[in-house]
Amino acid sequence: MKDSTSTSSINRRRTTVAAVRFEQGAVAEPAQNNDSKPKIIYVRSLSRSTNFLQTFEETQKNIIYNWSGIHEIAREPQLVRPNNVNQLAQLVRTATSKLTVMGTGLSFEKLMSIQLDDPEAKLISMEHFQGLIEMRKETAVFGAAISVNDVIAILASHHRMLPCSPGVIGIQTLAGAISTGTHGQGIHQSSYSDIVRSLRVVLPSGKVVAIDEHTVDYPLQAFVTAMGTL
Repeated sequence: MKDSTSTSSINRRRTTVAAVRFEQGAVAEPAQNNDSKPKIIYVRSLSRSTNFLQTFEETQKNIIYNWSGIHEIAREPQLVRPNNVNQLAQLVRTATSKLTVMGTGLSFEKLMSIQLDDPEAKLISMEHFQGLIEMRKETAVFGAAISVNDVIAILASHHRMLPCSPGVIGIQTLAGAISTGTHGQGIHQSSYSDIVRSLRVVLPSGKVVAIDEHTVDYPLQAFVTAMGTL
C-alpha cells in the first residue's frame, strides 16, 4: 500500500469523493451539538462553528492539536489545503516525506500526526472537498470532507436516509466515518463502510482513479475501514 519509490513512511492514497447508498421514504434530523469555546487551536472544535481552524491568543507555537487540544498533530506551516483534485494529486506526486490527512481530528493522534521538526512532512486538509456532488437514483456522491450531519440533512431534504446506523458524533467527516468503520447501535444495521458503492482516490503515483465493487486492481474493500493507512 506504500510507494516504494519514495520514503517508506508516506501514506498517500487519498479519498476525494464517495458514493454511498441510501434508502427512501424516511427523514432523519442531524445531531445537535452545543456551542463551546476552545482555548487553543483545534482541528475543529466540538461545536457548530464553521471555522476549520480557530486561533486564539493563548497559542504561541502555531501547533495544530487534535479535538481534545492535548495531542500535537502538526505545525501550521505544515498544513496544506488543496482546492481541487489536481492540486491534491500534485501534492501526492511530489511528496518527499510523510503525508497524512486530517478531518475533524477525532482519530487516534498516531494515525494523523506528522513530525513537527520535518518541514517536508505535510498535513493535508480536505476542507475544500465538500457538499453533494450528484444525486442518483439509488446513490448519492459527496465530497470526502462533508460532515455526517450535513450528509444526513441533505439526504433528508431529498426524502432519503442512510441505510446504516449513524454514530453519535455528527461533525465527523464522511471519509473519516467510512475509514474508521463508524457505526451506531443495532445488530441489523451496518457501519458506514458497508454502504460505500464507489470511491474516487488519488494513488501514490498521483493518478486519480475511480474504484467500485467490480474493480480488480484496487479492491474497494481495501479502501474502506483502512484506519487512515490509505
